[in-house]
Amino acid sequence: MANALLGLAGLRVGEMGGLRFRNLSLDMLPLGRIVVARSYNKRCTKTKVVRWMPVHPVLGHILREWQAHGFELTMGRRPVPDDLVVPTPPPPKGKGRHSPAWRMRDKNCTRKCFLRDLRNLGIDPRRVHDPRRTFISLAREDGADKDVLQRGTHQPPTDVMELYTNVEWSKLCGEVAKLRMSLIDSKRDGPSGGIAPRASSAEFGAGLGAVKTKSQRFRVVKWWRRRESNST
Repeated sequence: MANALLGLAGLRVGEMGGLRFRNLSLDMLPLGRIVVARSYNKRCTKTKVVRWMPVHPVLGHILREWQAHGFELTMGRRPVPDDLVVPTPPPPKGKGRHSPAWRMRDKNCTRKCFLRDLRNLGIDPRRVHDPRRTFISLAREDGADKDVLQRGTHQPPTDVMELYTNVEWSKLCGEVAKLRMSLIDSKRDGPSGGIAPRASSAEFGAGLGAVKTKSQRFRVVKWWRRRESNST
């Protein structure tokens, strides 16, 4: 669920960590809506701007299944509006396993789970920020208008004319829906939904970062560097 929010809604890690069920409006048309209002438990996002992000059809299916069944199977009860969408699961044994207040995921927890999933899929290590970059890059590759898509993924441009320009919700939804992505129906061993999927999981995000060796000691370990990062 965390990977789906990072890779199909383009959320930052903190925005995913602080997302609550009351921020979801999955029955809106033409696509559901995520209100991106805060980072972790802070009172605002990184850029101090509240955004509306359309829910890609595949993400909408995943979120509905999670809300209806997955959350209860993982957490032991039905979700309520103020619950975090993806909290840290309670421990299976010991102190705290029956506590109703599960901890918010921090960046370290999300990173560890993300790297574990990459290993299981046979994908080289990447930074946990890369699903957001991959979403934007692949959506643009599939024809999404970057200026419209930006209204869902970033703060409004500083240009005064852009600040005074409103983008219709249906238009923003249309650009997000251009991303070619579908679920795999394991019973039929093929894609569902009639949308041509990506060739493989390895293609999702391939070529979006610079690979380098971290040090002489870890020469065989490859690390991905965000292009927008100032650190090396």
